[in-house]
Amino acid sequence: MNIRVCQHTIQSLWDSYEKSIPYIGQLFNDHSYTLDHFAIIDLPSHSSGIPHLKKIFGELGFLQKGSGYLPDKQNDFLWMAFKGVEKQKAECSTPQTVIADFRLDELSSTTRRVIHKYTSTIKAFDYTGFAQLAKDARHGNKTAEDHLAAAAAQELWSRPWSLPTTKDYLLVKEENQLLAWVLLHGRKVNHFGISIHLNNRYTSLESFNKDIIGSKFVKLNNFAGEVKGNREGGIEQSSTLGREELTPTADGEVLANNSFIEFVWRFPLNDNPLYWGDYYNGFIPKNANNVIESIYN
Repeated sequence: MNIRVCQHTIQSLWDSYEKSIPYIGQLFNDHSYTLDHFAIIDLPSHSSGIPHLKKIFGELGFLQKGSGYLPDKQNDFLWMAFKGVEKQKAECSTPQTVIADFRLDELSSTTRRVIHKYTSTIKAFDYTGFAQLAKDARHGNKTAEDHLAAAAAQELWSRPWSLPTTKDYLLVKEENQLLAWVLLHGRKVNHFGISIHLNNRYTSLESFNKDIIGSKFVKLNNFAGEVKGNREGGIEQSSTLGREELTPTADGEVLANNSFIEFVWRFPLNDNPLYWGDYYNGFIPKNANNVIESIYN
């Protein structure tokens, strides 16, 4: 797939995400930064969840690189990278995508009934039409490229089910807060990760964190410590707390956190790292379990 389609899709997702994170520019004083990855969690059903998202990103040129599971949250996830990213210069590489859903069979019958109530109304996605657009785009059709990027962004940032009632939201939240967040907010980017290791103004993730701790407009997630991971694991991560705000339900409003920002430090695999493939590029479930607490802790 032409990288242009991928870039346009990610830019559309970033534009929607940035509206809920207005202080991003302040954090970096408007200096440039590299996006490391972004994450989308979906509800599982006949036309949603990991298989659905994987098909969308697959048509955009992404390949699966690994997978994991968060047992405390009944949450499966996998990550995908753009084909050929290994040879892209690290500072301008295409961000990975992390996609996830839930193992409903591990949840109570009450929660399963609530989720099915909303996912049963999801309309089937037109995979044939989307695949045809992707085929035309691969043959250099510029109009098809634009339509494909727009269709992908629209599908990846949506709520294909109706707003939950306050009662249904709270019922699910009592058992699984992450699942309740997705039910409420819909399919959207819950965070973008930013590559701090590629920012030559910092020598470690700790030094970056110290630089922003004094900020009055952002707080860090300190669940299991501000820094998750270590050099031995190949990656360190920290994140802001999502801001609590009134969020609409079908019959009122509830207080819920919005999306957050993750900060990533990937350690090099050799002495002269230059390309994306010269750094550790996986994800560790234990770290992910603690980072995702940012959207409700």
